Amino acid sequence: MTAMPRLLFVDDEPRILEGIENALFDHPEWDATFVTSGDAALTVLRGAPAFDVLITDMRMPGMDGLDLLHHVLHGYPHMMRVVLSGDAEMQRAMQALSIAHQYLAKPCDEEALVKTIQRALRIRTVVSDDQLRRRLGMISETPHDRQWLRHVRELAVDPEASISEVARAVAADVGLATKIVQAASSVIFGGAKVTTVAAAVQRIGLDGVCALALAMELYSRLPISNAFLEDRERCMQIAGIAAAICTAPEVGEQAYLCALLHDLGTLTLRSQLPERFDRCTALRAETGQSLVDIEHAEFGIDHAVLAAEILELFQMTEVANVVRYHHRPSASARTGRVDALAALHIAEAVYDESIGLAPDLDADFLDALGPLAEMTLFRARRLARS
Repeated sequence: MTAMPRLLFVDDEPRILEGIENALFDHPEWDATFVTSGDAALTVLRGAPAFDVLITDMRMPGMDGLDLLHHVLHGYPHMMRVVLSGDAEMQRAMQALSIAHQYLAKPCDEEALVKTIQRALRIRTVVSDDQLRRRLGMISETPHDRQWLRHVRELAVDPEASISEVARAVAADVGLATKIVQAASSVIFGGAKVTTVAAAVQRIGLDGVCALALAMELYSRLPISNAFLEDRERCMQIAGIAAAICTAPEVGEQAYLCALLHDLGTLTLRSQLPERFDRCTALRAETGQSLVDIEHAEFGIDHAVLAAEILELFQMTEVANVVRYHHRPSASARTGRVDALAALHIAEAVYDESIGLAPDLDADFLDALGPLAEMTLFRARRLARS
C-alpha cells in the first residue's frame, strides 16, 4: 500500500494556515501538517515518517523561509520545495527560486495551490527507482558552470551590453537558461509562459538575470565535470541545427530552447547518480543498444521523460511536451510540418550521425512528414558537417 503523501506548511500567520487547511478540505488523500515557524518546521522534520513537500512563507521572524529552504535542501534532499509568499523583493525572490521547485504569490487561490502540490507530487509517482526518488529534491539545483555565471553577471551590469547579448550568454548554460525561463514564467513576473530565452531575459530584465545568476553561483553544490561540459556543448550544437532548419523564426527560437534543454534529464542523472549513468553510456558504446532502452532497464525511466517531468515541475509545459517525445515523436500528435519537435528530433539524430553514432530516427514520424523529411534531413546534415 502506497503511503499517503505528507505536506508541511510553514507560515507565521495562523490565519493563512487556517485558510490553507480549509482549501485542502476536499483532499483527504494528503496528510498536511501546519507550523508557524522555521524552527518548528525543523523539529517536525526530524520526526518520522518523512515529508514529501515543503510549502513555506519567506518573511518570518527567527528562521526565515530562505534559511529553511537551505536546511531542507541539504538535510532532506528528497523533498519538493515550494515558496508561498507575498515578498516582492527581487533579490530574495531570485534567491528562493534558485533552490525552490515552484514559487507562488500570496494571495494564492485554491486551484493554483492544489495544482502546484499535484505537480510537485507527480514526479515522485513516475520515478520507480528508490535511489533516484530519494534525490528528486535535488533537481531544482540544475547543473551549471559557475565561471560562466560570473561572466553572465558581469555582462548583465555592463552598460554597453544589450538584452540580446545577455540572452545569448544565458543560452550558453543549460542550467541558467532553465532557471531564467522558469523565473520568467513564474508569478513573480505575471505567470505568462515564455518559450524562448530572449523573451525570458526581456521579461525579467538585466537586474533579474544578475540576481538569479548570483544566487545560483552562491548556492551551487554540483561539481562540473568534463562530461558535463561535453553534454552542454552537445546541446548547444543540436540547438543551433534545430533552430536553423525551421523556416519560421518564432518556431526556430522555440526549437532552440527545446533543444538546449532536451538533455536536462541526462544532466540530472549524470550529476545525481554518476556511476550508474556511466554504466548506461558504457553499455550503449559496447552494444549499440538505444540509450533510452538502457536507461529504462537501469532507472525505470529514460532521460527524455525525466527531463519533461522536471520541466513540468518548473511550469514549462510547452517545452516539456516537445522534450518528452523527442526520441519518438510519432507517439505525439503529428503536425505534418517542421515544428519544434520535428526540428529537435532530426537535429539530434543528425548530430549523433556526424560524430559516428547510429542516428535514432523515427521512421513513422518521417513518413508522416512526407517530402519535408528528406529536405530537412539534407539541410540538417549539411549544417552538422559545417
